[in-house]
Amino acid sequence: MPPEFPPPRRSFSRICFLGDAFTVGAGDETALGWVGRVAQAVWERNHDVTIYNLGIRGESTQALLQRWRGECEARLPHGVQGRLVFMFGGNDAKEVVGQGIAVPLAESVANARSIIAAASAWLPTLWISLVPMNVTKPYPRLSPGMPEYRFDNQRQAEYTQAYAEVARELAVPFLDVHTPLLHDPEWPQLTQAGDGSNPNARGYARLAALVSVWPAWRAWFTLEATAQATLRAARARLPTGSMPSTDASLELAQAIRRQLARQSDRSVAGLRKLRRAISRQLKASSGTEVLRTVERLIEQAGSPRWLAYELAHHHAEAMRRLTPAALDRLATGLSDWGSVDPFALYLLGPAYREGQISNAQLTRWALSLDRWRRRAALVATVALNSKARGGEGDAARTLAVCDRLLDDRDDMVVKALSWALRELAAKEPAAVERYLKKHESRLAARVLREVRNKLTTGLKNPR
Repeated sequence: MPPEFPPPRRSFSRICFLGDAFTVGAGDETALGWVGRVAQAVWERNHDVTIYNLGIRGESTQALLQRWRGECEARLPHGVQGRLVFMFGGNDAKEVVGQGIAVPLAESVANARSIIAAASAWLPTLWISLVPMNVTKPYPRLSPGMPEYRFDNQRQAEYTQAYAEVARELAVPFLDVHTPLLHDPEWPQLTQAGDGSNPNARGYARLAALVSVWPAWRAWFTLEATAQATLRAARARLPTGSMPSTDASLELAQAIRRQLARQSDRSVAGLRKLRRAISRQLKASSGTEVLRTVERLIEQAGSPRWLAYELAHHHAEAMRRLTPAALDRLATGLSDWGSVDPFALYLLGPAYREGQISNAQLTRWALSLDRWRRRAALVATVALNSKARGGEGDAARTLAVCDRLLDDRDDMVVKALSWALRELAAKEPAAVERYLKKHESRLAARVLREVRNKLTTGLKNPR
């Protein structure tokens, strides 16, 4: 039989690498640099990866901030498995003799935050730290007219630490290569063995080894491989000439639906056991991809919404990626308390608690013409006050939402208002007692009865 063409691969992706001379691979006599080496290792594992090395020697974050998006958009059109890897900062932290630090730390951090925040909101993104320099010798002037530079590894460590903090805030994987290389006894010689200022092939091999074993890097070629295998299987089932979507989230959602269809135990306990297994499968996926997969699941009937919402809830990065727009999409089609309450408890409430949506934005939910969105706004406050759900008590924000719905007599909203106040009563009973007294004439009888029961007996409906 003739060989299959194109040959089967475990995954297909395109990755833009952005940074400075270390990203370019300057000084490497093999012209591979660390980027070429990590890509080579991925190919050896049967992954088809197209690399775009967009590094520029001598570039600071000031210039990178202006160019990165346009260059990457030209290379990563919609529909491809696009990825972004950044390594920068050395040209910010250097001293230009007679002029001072090239880009002061505060400005460099602000530039980095702008770049990484926008990048990670667009595509899966990885960030690698500064690389230590050999500071025992003067930095060579590689061309006439170049200014004199000085490097200080302590200053570079400060930039690395500040970048790492930004990465934690943005929930973007960050690899510190500065620390291990700084303590590598061979590194000072390797840094000037190439062109006098950058490593030779041995130095870049050392750097590539650190990246290749990084779990965040390797994760790109695990779950993605599963998604691509699903895509190949789907393609094989289609008539000749047909082509399914290359959106990995669509294929993942289809794979999850097939697992649900095969599930014989349809009890909540049985489905939750399946959800845990699926969560393990999604562990290596990006938060953005998980949220897109959940959106795909709720687009069609047949997938329990609570299960889909739990998949996002139990993926830390997906939770950090929740935005007002994402929550609006995930709330599309809510039409019963069995789906509204899991949405509010698992997604809307935690996002509100963590400040990912503002008071004004939740108020818009409370003022909605849709009864289910109004209920969701109240149920979301449970996450502020329930210890089991990470709440520590927040009377101000809880009661602000309750204020908006005091006079609402929709049964679903009345019950949710009672729930919100009862949950707060466990944390701040005095605040709830004052609230009942102040608004006694406006609160529904059910709310007054159930909340007072909770305050006096600890139960909603004591016997």
